[in-house]
Amino acid sequence: MGSKKQRLIFIEIDRNDELAVLEAGKIVDIMIVIMSCKETEIQGLKIDPDKNSHAIDEVGYKALGHLRSQGMPSLIGVLQHLETVSSKRQPQIKRLFLRYFTSEFTDKHKFMNFNLLQAQTDVNAVLRQVAVQYPEDITWRQNRSYMFGNLVHLDEEKREMHFEGYIKQNILNVKRLIHITGIHPQAFKIKRIEIAKDPCPVKVSQKEKEKILSTSKAQSIISSRVSSRRHSMDVSRASIAPLGDTAGRAIQNATQLEEGETLDPADCENKPSLFAAEQTWPTEEEMQAAKNRRKVSDDDEMQMIDASGSKPEIGGFKPIIPQGQSLEEMFDKIKIVGRENEEAKSEKSLEDEDDDSEEEFDLNKTFMEDPNKISQKHQKYTDLESRAREDMDFPDEVDTPLDVEARKRFLKYRGIKSIKNCNWDPYENLPTEYSKIWRFQQFSQAQKDSVQQAIDEGLPINGTYIRLVLEFEPSLNLADIRARTARGLILSTLFPHECKLSVMHFKIQRHFENADPIPSKHEVLIHCGFRVFTIRPLFSAEPSPGSGDKLRYMRFLRPDVSAIATAFMPIIFSPCKVLVFTRSEDSLKLLATGHALAPNPLTVILKRIILTGYPLKVHKKKAVVRYMFFNPKDVKYFKPVELTTKFGLRGHIKDSLGTHGLMKCQFNDFMKQNDTVCMPLYKRIYPAWFEHTWKSGPVPSAKPIAEADEEMQEEDAEPMA
Repeated sequence: MGSKKQRLIFIEIDRNDELAVLEAGKIVDIMIVIMSCKETEIQGLKIDPDKNSHAIDEVGYKALGHLRSQGMPSLIGVLQHLETVSSKRQPQIKRLFLRYFTSEFTDKHKFMNFNLLQAQTDVNAVLRQVAVQYPEDITWRQNRSYMFGNLVHLDEEKREMHFEGYIKQNILNVKRLIHITGIHPQAFKIKRIEIAKDPCPVKVSQKEKEKILSTSKAQSIISSRVSSRRHSMDVSRASIAPLGDTAGRAIQNATQLEEGETLDPADCENKPSLFAAEQTWPTEEEMQAAKNRRKVSDDDEMQMIDASGSKPEIGGFKPIIPQGQSLEEMFDKIKIVGRENEEAKSEKSLEDEDDDSEEEFDLNKTFMEDPNKISQKHQKYTDLESRAREDMDFPDEVDTPLDVEARKRFLKYRGIKSIKNCNWDPYENLPTEYSKIWRFQQFSQAQKDSVQQAIDEGLPINGTYIRLVLEFEPSLNLADIRARTARGLILSTLFPHECKLSVMHFKIQRHFENADPIPSKHEVLIHCGFRVFTIRPLFSAEPSPGSGDKLRYMRFLRPDVSAIATAFMPIIFSPCKVLVFTRSEDSLKLLATGHALAPNPLTVILKRIILTGYPLKVHKKKAVVRYMFFNPKDVKYFKPVELTTKFGLRGHIKDSLGTHGLMKCQFNDFMKQNDTVCMPLYKRIYPAWFEHTWKSGPVPSAKPIAEADEEMQEEDAEPMA
């Protein structure tokens, strides 16, 4: 490689370990794809070359699919075991494998062969190609400092972890937070940045040092520094010198920041003030102090009454107190009289209820005695009691309960003409979890400012072997750290605001090989660049143009359409590709791929249900509909909601008919007897509050898909008071 020496770090990957392949794809600059012709069936190449070549097996295709979805680094193809083939067949084998390589990775990547008979020559050629290969930029990896680090020291008393490795990019600063891939919590604070002893030092001449420091990248960073950072810049320049003089020196220390400089907070959740709500509640101390003041004032008043024999006049009014009685006795009598009145009223109301129940019982008795007057409730129960979910006409269809009034069961639902044109207040009845998250008025500008701030404050130490001293919390699982140390850990920087909690959205597409039914709020594993989260996303349909921040909820992730996944989680700056996995026993299955969208807590996700009714009598545009409601009050309550039919008609409720939920309806066209009347209702739902996504601790046990689906159905069927 001539006079310019380079340092190369080779990482061997177990291709059967999907997580190891993904993590290697996050950190490496160049990936060597090794193909073997040892199992190639020479005789069958002319008949079926795809079947008999065995160029890429099933495991290889699966790993390559994951890497493509995440972002493929620069590639070098190597064909080995070519010496096992006769010299006459070697050109044919080379062309065949080159065709497979170019079909998978295009022809812009280099493809080489490796022959054991000339091993040294081929090894030098591969190393030379690796040295001169220019790494491709991965979008989500730009403007971030990262390194493949080794844990060299762990101090549990001081709560410090020491990592060493070669840092990439010039974004690292002691004010930034560090993320360790696959480790909870999601962010660690930096205590110190030190220059470590390089295990493979490279001697650089003074001329080459000046050339490195005079690059446009370094000059732009140096020129943007203020005078308070000159000391750290001098140390970073010295790090390029022979490391025997600078090893062990601290570049930056978190305790020695200049005035006005602060560290990025590592807390994800917002901590709202007690007085931030519309109404405050007094504390226990305030209530006890009020009781004490009231007791003191009552004692003083009683002393005045006892001394004079009567209470002093107040504003010209003198209370009349019977002789031989005190105020306490009078209050007791008033309370006793009040209780007696309440008991009398309650007894009277119970008698009235008994009368009403007897009248209702007599009315039901007359209907049951007459075989021609069967109630709609019992009729529907006998007709539709065995109807399963698959037998319903619409996927969002819900049966009206027989034992609960519809206006109480569907109290939180409302009727709207269309999701696109409705005005739904995004601040209406927000849950308390929304007080713990963050929202940006202009997220794109905030992201741009955060990235620019990280670039301006970064240290120009790209390629330097450093030691990072991180601070960890007592709740950290140290066993997980030690278990992952053997294969190395990936450390990366976070931009300002990227640790804050918000409502994230991802546009995803279902993977064609995964056909398992995945309901909303089912636990999945998501890879977002360097970061890995365990979330319970809420799936919704992709919005149509002009619908704004309103999405329609999906019970299951469908395979044929794009979907939006929503979850509470730390903010992720776009562009960033995502991979969604499901756990099945000890393995992972790729569920979907996509990319991250801007966080927006004000996005309204609407869940739709459809109440269905069936025509009993039809006359032109009018019809008598049954089985939708079983109470005249329910018909009156839902009268303003617009109706639709299976054949595309629109209508409205005119009036209630009878006492068992029949209703007269008017439609815009002639009605058919075999049509179905629908009433769509909507309510807003929110993502699941899953704290394990951003906090350390044991992972809650994941429920099977069938149990999760049953739980969701029970939640839908729960009556609302």
